[in-house]
Amino acid sequence: MFLLLQISIAVQMLLGAAGADPAVARAGGKLLWKYPTNGWIYSSPILTHEDETLLIGSDDGHLYSIATADGSLNWKKNLSSPMPEPGPPCSGVQSTPSVSRNGKVVVVGVCNGRVWCLNAADGSAIWYRATGGSVISSATFSASGREVYVGSNDKAVRALNTSTGQVIWAYTTKGEVQSTPRLSSDGTMLYVGSYDGNVYKLNAGTGTLVWKFQTLGKVSATPTLSADGANVLIGSLDTNIYSIVASSGKLDWKYKPANADEVHSTVALAGANNTDLIFVGDSDNNLYALKPSATNDEDRLVWQHLTGDTIYSSPTVSPDGKVVYVGSDDNDLYALETSKLALKRVKWKFATEKGIDATPAVNADGSTVYIASYDRNIYAVTTGLGNV
Repeated sequence: MFLLLQISIAVQMLLGAAGADPAVARAGGKLLWKYPTNGWIYSSPILTHEDETLLIGSDDGHLYSIATADGSLNWKKNLSSPMPEPGPPCSGVQSTPSVSRNGKVVVVGVCNGRVWCLNAADGSAIWYRATGGSVISSATFSASGREVYVGSNDKAVRALNTSTGQVIWAYTTKGEVQSTPRLSSDGTMLYVGSYDGNVYKLNAGTGTLVWKFQTLGKVSATPTLSADGANVLIGSLDTNIYSIVASSGKLDWKYKPANADEVHSTVALAGANNTDLIFVGDSDNNLYALKPSATNDEDRLVWQHLTGDTIYSSPTVSPDGKVVYVGSDDNDLYALETSKLALKRVKWKFATEKGIDATPAVNADGSTVYIASYDRNIYAVTTGLGNV
């Protein structure tokens, strides 16, 4: 008996040293760690450096770099001071950071109107570029990495030199641009939404207009390209979800849910295992699973799941395509089965203390999902999948 007790104690000590309880690792929806900031979080987490680092902004004006292994701080950078003159009165970091392909630099916008380029290793500043409005849009790197594209509330989309921050070109719409530019697979075209109600296709090299598609409401969501790149999928505050032919800018189809409300959420693809399924959140509190190839609205709706409040968060699909994660303003992070035949739609949900507008990030093996909340915290949560 004494020997068994000693073995049990030794095993527990080893598990403690490893930092993760296997029972927690196997279960979904369990907290691994959380990191507090000093402001509400609108920004979404992104993973970099082989998922070892998480980057995220906060309304406290800082960009944070956090070690995913234990939630410890690598560095944080105050981007709110000094304020540009003239500039918007707010100074939070609501933009989601973007990292270059080589992982060396991070570009992020700030509500005070600046776009910053930082050293990803330590947060030191490389350059900043002032715009005439808050920068809520996230940046997109060109295929070569030599340019970065970003929108601003001054109604313009800009191409900036990644090394210097110099403006290469600017295209002005008639409304605020909070949408993030989406690059075509061949790197030659950009798609972006505007508060003027249009979705724009621009030449990535020159900024010239190729076409624009008019919706009947503001477009804050980021365009998503279909798996084959043939269609642009995007929601509008006019309550519709649109599929636009990428080559011509013509309407392919649109879907309006029965209890439709504004669509702020960005469309997510189901993944390689099911190219005919997409997900999008709606302000009517539902997450919708839709079939793009359907020829009528009845067949287009695969399933929907009602949460307790508005969904501004954009969905994220697990690497195996079997689970979709989304936040809700009911304070919960949801893990939902993607299959139409699922006997139980909700695998689990994780409660924070305030609403979740951020988009979840999932690591490569699908074991951990990261989310941020208006409660000012960043969370690492087990999925019940992969290896922790």
